[in-house]
Amino acid sequence: MTKAEYINNDALLQQLPVFYQPWYLDLYGVEWQLMYEETPDARWVFPYFKERKLIFSLCRPQAFMPYYGPFPLPKTGDARQPGIAALPGLKQLVKQNAELVLSPFPDFDWRVLKELGFFAKPRVTYRLDLAPSEAALFSKVEKKHSRNIIRAQEELSIKEGIPELELLTSWMNHAYEKRGSKQRISTEFVGKYIHTVLANNGGIALTAFDSKGSPRSMVLVLLDPGAKNAYYIIAANSFDEPHNAANTGLLWKSILMAKESGYKHFDFEGSSIPGIARFFAKFGAVPMHFANWQHSSGIWKMKQKLFG
Repeated sequence: MTKAEYINNDALLQQLPVFYQPWYLDLYGVEWQLMYEETPDARWVFPYFKERKLIFSLCRPQAFMPYYGPFPLPKTGDARQPGIAALPGLKQLVKQNAELVLSPFPDFDWRVLKELGFFAKPRVTYRLDLAPSEAALFSKVEKKHSRNIIRAQEELSIKEGIPELELLTSWMNHAYEKRGSKQRISTEFVGKYIHTVLANNGGIALTAFDSKGSPRSMVLVLLDPGAKNAYYIIAANSFDEPHNAANTGLLWKSILMAKESGYKHFDFEGSSIPGIARFFAKFGAVPMHFANWQHSSGIWKMKQKLFG
């Protein structure tokens, strides 16, 4: 299957998560290619990014892409199952790239990657079942946070949209810096990302305002119509005037909006940061373990060690 055939294959795209949709892949402005394999046991599809850094070829996920890797497809009439195919095409990607980073969905059979020499960095995401009633969901929230939900409803005004992109970006970069991360993100990209997601009916954007009309917290939830999953993809809070209940109130509002729209699960977008993961657990979500898998060539490891 060629990339052009993939882009125009509506029947196939309907089976794939939002992270594998052409409009989502295109928004990064980075070249992407397609790996498609079919064996007697399984079918796989993997749209992957191809980057160059000096003389090195790299294949790794972009920002706001918690899941990235070969995705098992059902045979005709079958439900999707975790696969155990040998993935010969993936072996070629290992040979072609100085660094290959994957982050498959939690039900991926990791033995394939281990056999290819990948190193795993464990991660955990929390997934909330949206089938119970609103009252039942609220009863699962830890008391401290349920009180903050009520406080947010009393003290803040929650509106759809994210009107101040520069402010959102500054909050995000401040959070990265506070965690000791070198990651930084531009207002231009954040604006493009949010605009593209909303233009494709793929998200819920919310801002919490205080009584003076000042933004205190903002979130973007990514919607996946095919899988009926909602992903908590962007969240940022004011660091000048923090409001302890603002983010909790937005999170609860977005959970209810996803439920009302017919989504089955709310995925807290797998976090490797323990404090954030514990926060998600307090909403009654169930942990799901997965991993980032990395394969680096010897010369790339040496380059990183010497020059970073």
